[in-house]
Amino acid sequence: MRKINKAIIPAAGMGTRLLPATKAIPKEMLPIINVPTIQLIVQEAINSGIKNILIVISKSKESIISHFRPNKDLEKILIQRGKKQYADLVKKTGNLAKIDFIYQKKPLGLGHAIGCGQKWTKNEPFAVLLGDDVVLTDKKSHVPALKQCINAFYKTNSCIVGVQPVAREVISKYGIVKPVNKKDLSKKVFKLADMVEKPEIKDAPSNYAALGRYIFTKDIFNFIKKTKKDKSGEIQITDALRKMMKTKNGVHSCIFSGTRYDLGNKLGMVKAFIDFALQDSEISNSIKKYLKKK
Repeated sequence: MRKINKAIIPAAGMGTRLLPATKAIPKEMLPIINVPTIQLIVQEAINSGIKNILIVISKSKESIISHFRPNKDLEKILIQRGKKQYADLVKKTGNLAKIDFIYQKKPLGLGHAIGCGQKWTKNEPFAVLLGDDVVLTDKKSHVPALKQCINAFYKTNSCIVGVQPVAREVISKYGIVKPVNKKDLSKKVFKLADMVEKPEIKDAPSNYAALGRYIFTKDIFNFIKKTKKDKSGEIQITDALRKMMKTKNGVHSCIFSGTRYDLGNKLGMVKAFIDFALQDSEISNSIKKYLKKK
């Protein structure tokens, strides 16, 4: 089995739920404390053993390219001003990994965005991390969410959908998975029978939602090509996965540990700010005092 060394990060979405902040700034560049969301996701990929990353962007998001490019002039100025620690941060950001970029010319959905990376993957299995889903690694296991999904792929030799249970009242916001056997929900990894995009609570096959971490083989591209656009004119990865579930290897889910934040909405962003601040050694004590005072 080929090792997974590549990851695609779809980051071409409009960020509508965070307007007006995202009118001029990509939602992926909005910071959690002092680190842009997209960098946290890239770092998770790196911590999971990924060496090559493709970020799918739109023309309005070229600041993401600038962020990950080396900036020798800024490094030089910071060093001259005696701020070497900041120069080191800038240098590190420009050398995190081998990062390539591709444009999604039209907003045709997640399935289409992933399909944009077909040539880049060169038929190798690859990971996908969504550009607005950040997962804070579990303190006990210290294993990133993506790495857990990669391990599940090696175990099952099938495509993987990373999932976690979600509250009943938000089920209709996610793609919800259906296991082949309901008893399998007690396992960390289980085979899927179906997946329903944003079901009503009464129609939901479980309370386990796909939360932005996937492992795919090259076969996914054929299913994406066969997938028709939905009512919104988008190609949904859920529809492609449902077709793949009917194949011999099928599709499995991996229940990953870690705290996941949807940074595409205000509440998720605020929760992430608080939790990341509480783990920041420089400001954690001050944040605790402030929260107690409030």
